[in-house]
Amino acid sequence: SESLRNAVELMPHYAEAWNNLGASYLQLGQFEKAADALERAVELKPDSGMTMHNLAQALAFSGRTGEAIAWWRRAADASPDSPIILEALALHLAASAEDSLRDGPQAVRLAQQACELTNDRAPTCLDALAAAYAEVGEFERAVQTADHAAELARKAGDLSFADDIERRRDLYQSRQAYRLPRAPDH
Repeated sequence: SESLRNAVELMPHYAEAWNNLGASYLQLGQFEKAADALERAVELKPDSGMTMHNLAQALAFSGRTGEAIAWWRRAADASPDSPIILEALALHLAASAEDSLRDGPQAVRLAQQACELTNDRAPTCLDALAAAYAEVGEFERAVQTADHAAELARKAGDLSFADDIERRRDLYQSRQAYRLPRAPDH
């Protein structure tokens, strides 16, 4: 990230440099620094859905879920055909640890849209759809969708993700919705 910090010093009005710095901080787990850099990137390029998505991720990992959801909504407005953005927003609307932030019916609509955009081949989108179905009490559909997601993840060689999906599937089979873990206080 040293070279990325140099890039923003040399080109302080270049949104992509700020976005790259923020993404680097995200990977390093420095979420507040990531949010600061990504807020600057959004100021410079306010129509970039992926930059808003990155900012939302940083905010969510920082425990600022309400702000994150607001940014994911803006990102979805800017990039309505991005399954990555739709899936992230759907998952947080379905499974937020904060009751007041959940909106199951909207989560179902968004996750279905993400799944349609990926022809039901993206395990992450299907996982979000399963969580959304569980949130609205459609547990049978949640189990079936989670099974499909886990199968695709296994075929793709992502065994850890498949195991995570199957743990959530067990919740749905027990007629329980999934909740995202709360971010640790920073």
